[in-house]
Amino acid sequence: MKILLTGSGGFIGKNLKKALEDRFQGVEIVSLKRAGVPAPGEHLVNYSDAKTLIDCKACKDVNYAFHLAGITKAVRFKDFYNANVIPTENLLNALKQKSPDLERFIFASSQAAAGPSRNRQHYKTEQEEANPVEYYGETNLMAEEIVQGYASFLPCTTLRIASVYGPGDEDFKKIFKMAKSGINIYAGNKKKIFSYIYVEDLVEGMISSALSKNTVANTYFICNDEPITWQQMHETVFSVMNKKPISISIPFPIIKALSYLGDAHARISGNVSILNVQKIKLAEPDYWIASNQKAKKDFGFNPHVSLEQGVQRTYEYYLRNKHL
Repeated sequence: MKILLTGSGGFIGKNLKKALEDRFQGVEIVSLKRAGVPAPGEHLVNYSDAKTLIDCKACKDVNYAFHLAGITKAVRFKDFYNANVIPTENLLNALKQKSPDLERFIFASSQAAAGPSRNRQHYKTEQEEANPVEYYGETNLMAEEIVQGYASFLPCTTLRIASVYGPGDEDFKKIFKMAKSGINIYAGNKKKIFSYIYVEDLVEGMISSALSKNTVANTYFICNDEPITWQQMHETVFSVMNKKPISISIPFPIIKALSYLGDAHARISGNVSILNVQKIKLAEPDYWIASNQKAKKDFGFNPHVSLEQGVQRTYEYYLRNKHL
């Protein structure tokens, strides 16, 4: 068996690769990489060049493919499109030509592709019309449509992943760093409610979906049973670290105004921070809530790590690796 990964150097990709190695010992696992020096099993490719992927040995005779590569931060629509849409189409085209016995293509999309919920009681389902609110969600939805277009040629499954946290994540690590300092800052999001998932539960769900016949040509939300507020997340981190917070809430309009400065800085420096217009558009809705019932029904998805357990494990990882 041969398994192909894209995005294996990222937070989710690293965890998925380890889980695959542990579960399928001795199986050939190959990865596609955009740039740098390739390690054993890694192949350098240009995702924008369809021929590069077709000629790449990694794309030949693949049994399972997990496509995670993409970007979450950018200023221009063009950058999101080039990183999230074009690579998906070119990879599917290469696999169609070079891997006739492909058993499953897993596309790691995002809850952002579906758009926010209307209210606290609205658990968005896969059957509802998608309404993304910014470029990241829009380009993920476009990529989803490309995946659906290949469904008559390749067995594909799309996973709309909620906010992911766990050991190695850089975004949620900011909360742990705040807890260490004792200063707890809410960036206009204290009461906002969102679905989430611990990375270990996520990668197990990804593997289970790939192995189930029920998931072919289907789309699923991957998240915990119940959403939380950002206040719950912050307070759990502070509690696990045995810290008493001094909390400061910055009004959302101020955060929104600062995001334009973030965009200006990104255009000048080339470095995109988390404080940018597109990220703020993603953060603006009060409810990002999804239902995992279809995933539970079709392939037995069962997130088992509680928020407290996940935060504790993440904290212990940061301590071991001196990240705090």
